[in-house]
Amino acid sequence: MRIIIVGAGDVGGYLARVLSRETQVDVTVVDQNGERLQELADSLDIAVVQGSGTLQHTLEKAGARGADYVVAATNIDEINLLACMAAERLGVTHRIARIRSDELAEEIKRLGQATLTVNPEKAAGKAILDLLLHASVRDYSEFLGGQVRMISLPVEAGGPLDGRSLLRLAQKFDRVSFRIVARVAGGVTSIPGGEDVLRAGDTVTFAVRARDTVEIFRLTGIHDVASRHVMILGSTRIAVAVAEDLQKLGSMNAKLFTTGTDNWISDYDLAERLPRIDIFAAGGKEIDTMAQHALGDMDVMLSLTGDEENNIITCLVAKHLGVKRTITLVRRADYMPIIKTIGLDVGINERLIAAQEILRYIRVGQLQQRQTLPGTGALVATFRVDPDSALAGRAVAQLRFPEHCLLAGVQRRGAAFVPQGKDVLEGGDQVIVVTLEERLNVLEAFFG
Repeated sequence: MRIIIVGAGDVGGYLARVLSRETQVDVTVVDQNGERLQELADSLDIAVVQGSGTLQHTLEKAGARGADYVVAATNIDEINLLACMAAERLGVTHRIARIRSDELAEEIKRLGQATLTVNPEKAAGKAILDLLLHASVRDYSEFLGGQVRMISLPVEAGGPLDGRSLLRLAQKFDRVSFRIVARVAGGVTSIPGGEDVLRAGDTVTFAVRARDTVEIFRLTGIHDVASRHVMILGSTRIAVAVAEDLQKLGSMNAKLFTTGTDNWISDYDLAERLPRIDIFAAGGKEIDTMAQHALGDMDVMLSLTGDEENNIITCLVAKHLGVKRTITLVRRADYMPIIKTIGLDVGINERLIAAQEILRYIRVGQLQQRQTLPGTGALVATFRVDPDSALAGRAVAQLRFPEHCLLAGVQRRGAAFVPQGKDVLEGGDQVIVVTLEERLNVLEAFFG
């Protein structure tokens, strides 16, 4: 399989790093920045072509004729559109574009110039909204059409999870089908086994059917509630997307504070766009202004300005003032690991989220999708069970999955379930497996 990535920035670079690990994939990155290309070529097993990805002859040089995918991932919508148009003329079937403008995305969809468009701000906004609607969880994701959920919960001292092995928990919670698919202890992520004992301070991720979510919260003693009082700092596109979603819900008390640094929209236009959100101008005096409007009483503080250092500092102050939870926009990927270590709750990087959205639609062999679990770094991979494979017709308990790989969900004829040992896989099943990123090649070989 041949994949061409136009753009060597954060999104394109991340895609190149992930896809270059695939033994079945040849990756070529196209960009005009020779220095950035050299950095990628020195660290990854990929090809690079210096030039404009909007030009047909550049894409031809990169091998676009006969390529399976062209992914246009620069930070400029128009360049991504032109790259997809050039790829279409070269006969590339799958053309994916990173597009921030809703209007342009609709036009591209109407004309068929790209087979998929991904809006980083909208994707990040949805991730934030999921966290606001599930205020008691560390992270929350949906799979198999929303029928299976991955819910990350804290292990609280003296709680139902503390000091228990996974095997004992399965016996105690036998009224509901679930799997504990990932564990974060001391900052290290693992795929746990039945003998592993959970300890206070751990974060564990449950795979559970959507309809059993409430039962899992009841059994673990954690009450899942939506945030009620939300404060947003910034009027970036992500901040406005989140505010628009909250306005549609109408069930949260939301306040938005502008900083005067987001030139794409004026405070006047913002007020017209968000008539049900309280908006305050706080340029240069953000902390003081927010404190005057009961910052310490907020359930959640969202710092979503374009200045990530300011976002981090603001959220640290908010935690000091008593805010229960903070969500911080971080645009440098290398800042993400420090968010929780310095006492903040959630870091959001829209470029990584955009890359993850793109990866969900790139299929390699039996691998249908891949997605990283937020907050853990564990990988969720979706495979199709080939009717002729040795896996079809065998019970889950008889399958010897590779080490650090755990079967978490099965979708069959539109219905999904969390499998138990006695369940038998069938040809055509879609299955999700949780693993560590470095084990994906082994898992791909297992599914053939």
